[in-house]
Amino acid sequence: MVHTFWAFVGEWQPTLLLRVIGAPRRLSLKRFAIPDCKSTQPSPVDEKMLVLHKDEILDRLARRGNVAQFVGFRPNEASQPVQSFLRIAEHEPNQLFFNPHEAIDALLTASGDGKVNVRSYLPNDPRSREFVYGLDTVDSAVAVVQRLTNEGLHTIVNETIDVSDGGVSGVVQGNTIEFAPDDTPRCVEKPGVASLPFQHGLELLRTVYRLELDLQASENERTEFSIHPKPRGWRHSHTIIWERETGIWPAGSPAMHWPNRFSRMIDIPAQSGCASVEVKVRRRRRPPRALGRSVCEQGFCRGFASKFRPLLMTQEVKLPQAAPRGPHP
Repeated sequence: MVHTFWAFVGEWQPTLLLRVIGAPRRLSLKRFAIPDCKSTQPSPVDEKMLVLHKDEILDRLARRGNVAQFVGFRPNEASQPVQSFLRIAEHEPNQLFFNPHEAIDALLTASGDGKVNVRSYLPNDPRSREFVYGLDTVDSAVAVVQRLTNEGLHTIVNETIDVSDGGVSGVVQGNTIEFAPDDTPRCVEKPGVASLPFQHGLELLRTVYRLELDLQASENERTEFSIHPKPRGWRHSHTIIWERETGIWPAGSPAMHWPNRFSRMIDIPAQSGCASVEVKVRRRRRPPRALGRSVCEQGFCRGFASKFRPLLMTQEVKLPQAAPRGPHP
């Protein structure tokens, strides 16, 4: 699972749009004409819109939350990769390494799975270019970066994070949270996601994983995230933020339905009534393992479950239909 991003800032738009490519949006955005970011003199279009490099947007996102460890490279006049922004655990933000080999070696060493991905792009083109997944040696990653740099492309090397590690990925928008296991935040485009009011969903995830999660709900804000049983990212926490946007219209009421992909993973049947159920993660490639004590302890059943159970009604997922910058129909 890998994510990159873009952003637009303009005098006519008071909010900052943080866009992480690789976790595709459910909410459509009007595609704007993008000026040439190499120009040093702003044109009339540039005065209305400033295009930021994807590595710079990730750097801004890292100031607010935990992001996947990464290092960005930009081509110089000699078609050599030059380090730009960087976040690696136990290293200073944007610490400058001697060469790409040294930077990627530090990233690969810090990566929890011992693998990295390489994403390529052009700063004046929102479309992502070649993407190489799961490289496990420094030499192979450096070779890919050099090859793509020779083509005039910018690159971002980031740690590979397994989406099937027992965690979940999803989206928080307004007062709605949707998530599913074994997937990227793109899961919200598919049927079977858990869709809940934010506080109920957060309490459920905290109960299952026994973790404090770095997630907040805010009106007119959209956040793509993933949660992992083991610490990940440059801050070594259990929550990864892949994208955060402001100026988004609320998604409306959550569309709760049970069972869903998450309830099946933790083995809570719909007819259980939240009786004493052990939390287990069903993994396709590994035996189930306990994630903690019973989900439905006495306090949980009297508190969260008593409020949550009446909400389990047949509904539809509503985030795909939410208008990003206008009222709902």
